[in-house]
Amino acid sequence: MNQKITVRNIHRGDALHILAIRNATDVRQNFRNKDGVSVVEHEQWFTQQLKPENRKRFFVAMIGRDLAGYLRYDLKNDHFDISIAVMNTFRKSGVGKALLKLSLPKIRQEHKPIKAEVRKTNFASLLFFEKNGFVRSSEDEEYVSFVLPSFQKPIVIATRHLWDSKRLQEFKKHACRKVILLEKKRDLDMRRLRQIDPAYIFFPHWSWIIPEGIWKKFRCVVFHMTDLPYGRGGSPLQNLIVRGISKTMISALAVDGTIDGGPVYLKRELSLSGNAQQIYRRAFRTILLMIEEIVERNPVPRKQEGTVISFRRRTPDQSRIPTEGSLTQLYDFIRMLDANGYPKAFLDHGDFLLSFSKTKIHANEISAYVTIQKKIHEKN
Repeated sequence: MNQKITVRNIHRGDALHILAIRNATDVRQNFRNKDGVSVVEHEQWFTQQLKPENRKRFFVAMIGRDLAGYLRYDLKNDHFDISIAVMNTFRKSGVGKALLKLSLPKIRQEHKPIKAEVRKTNFASLLFFEKNGFVRSSEDEEYVSFVLPSFQKPIVIATRHLWDSKRLQEFKKHACRKVILLEKKRDLDMRRLRQIDPAYIFFPHWSWIIPEGIWKKFRCVVFHMTDLPYGRGGSPLQNLIVRGISKTMISALAVDGTIDGGPVYLKRELSLSGNAQQIYRRAFRTILLMIEEIVERNPVPRKQEGTVISFRRRTPDQSRIPTEGSLTQLYDFIRMLDANGYPKAFLDHGDFLLSFSKTKIHANEISAYVTIQKKIHEKN
């Protein structure tokens, strides 16, 4: 099922849909009280749920116009009891995950542990809570109790370039734990990191050396724009495009002191269409999804397999436009360098420097935006 799942708070019109879920045989079999709920009992209960203090903790998932499931947080003095149920026709479609992911940031603001009780024979729910950060706290002959602690270790994102700051803000807003951003080399300080005590430190687009003491103390993950071990080394985007490659993988790998040689957590595909600015922006969005997946799943990184192919980091002088090649190759050359902070493709013309950007390719020609600057000659 590929339809979008939306999550919202309950309203009066949801009453009968939620009653149908509560009375579904496969739902009630996991309750301590397996008896069905009458319409009168449900109406009294649902009226209570519509009170502002309860409604803000009661969420439903919608797929199109269908109410697919609900999640409720019941306040019990020092903690919340969580109750989640999904219609049978919408099982295994990500409804439970969406409900938890989109409701947790709001409930987290109340700084209380969240507890769940699951029947031992309900294997799907046992796995669901374990995969989403809940830990077993106790059990009896029939039920397992879980708790999601009120505090989870934050994560750190260290990056030199915020290619999509709006998407990062959305990521931080919906994250189930605190996200701390570091943008300068001096911010990667051992004393500060010890105080933060992060679960992970993620390095999207970070070109400085990560001190050994830091990557040995914390789980550090870097992102490389190739299908490792192919393309270890510098300037991966430019080295891929000059080789005529149109799509790649982003590899998330553990830092181990080698150059892009650490074990890999996961890989995700990336298109290399558009100019460098667009590609880096697209890559940053993909990396945020990868970070989310790593934090949720805690995968074990695996040793790289295959033939090692290494790239050399390109120098600014290599941005000089070549004198030979096809129009397509020239178009690729200009677009692969067209990003903020990168030396643009250029030509020398006497005392002038011509820089090229915003290129487009047509049937028998390419067009580009040209900036002309007077060269600055050094005095002896």
